[in-house]
Amino acid sequence: MGTFRGHFITSSLGGVFPEKYINWASYKSTPNSVSELDSYVNTNNELVRKVAKNTRSKIEFNTIPINDTQLEEIWAWIRANMVNSYEKKLNIIAWNEQDHEYQQYTVYVPDISYTAKRHDANHIYYDSVRFAFITYKNGIPITTTT
Repeated sequence: MGTFRGHFITSSLGGVFPEKYINWASYKSTPNSVSELDSYVNTNNELVRKVAKNTRSKIEFNTIPINDTQLEEIWAWIRANMVNSYEKKLNIIAWNEQDHEYQQYTVYVPDISYTAKRHDANHIYYDSVRFAFITYKNGIPITTTT
């Protein structure tokens, strides 16, 4: 069991995710999800579950309404932690609520849609933007975070 250190998402490369742009009412974490492989109900009406050995986790949230400069701050953090830009694959450290500890994950960022509300001569103003970090497999517990 770990100690929460005042942030949900960080990395060893790019520091703490710019959480000031998260709409906290939308923040969702789904840690340690089990994937069904071949589950069925037998003749005694008992559920027989075959599940994958590894679990996966997902973190998702909407931002507050933001402008292009703020959006770039988020993307700069993501790019600083990317290990494969084509796959939008990056390494992060995130709080796992179920295990009550920080864990290191390799995640991908699914496609993102942007809704522009307006612009002026210097900036684009967006409605909230949904971000997600979806893991490839189990997290690795860590003892310290940045």
